[in-house]
Amino acid sequence: MILQKTLLTVSDNSGARVAECIKVSKRCSKFITVVVKKAAARGKVNKGDIFSGIIVRSKRLDPNAYGFTSNFGDNSVVLSKKNGEPIGTRIFGPVDKNLRNSSYMKIISIAKRLI
Repeated sequence: MILQKTLLTVSDNSGARVAECIKVSKRCSKFITVVVKKAAARGKVNKGDIFSGIIVRSKRLDPNAYGFTSNFGDNSVVLSKKNGEPIGTRIFGPVDKNLRNSSYMKIISIAKRLI
């Protein structure tokens, strides 16, 4: 479960490494607002920037419509613009299949593995 002040790893190539959740959306629990805590020197984003994010992995067990559950070893997020388009062009690590049911097909299409 992702709450305020939760530290998340960033799993795209936008340049951010660690982000902190500052707001969870009421309309969709996968959509959050984050602030970048650690960033690479020559990345697209800087430390302190505020972005929207989409949760792609979480430690909590997530049931889907078929009754199966999935959980991961870390909490991870993909940074996106306000319209939902991701900032990075690659996604590292697996992505939860439950995103397929929502409108985040751009993230599903650039992800390497779905679990």
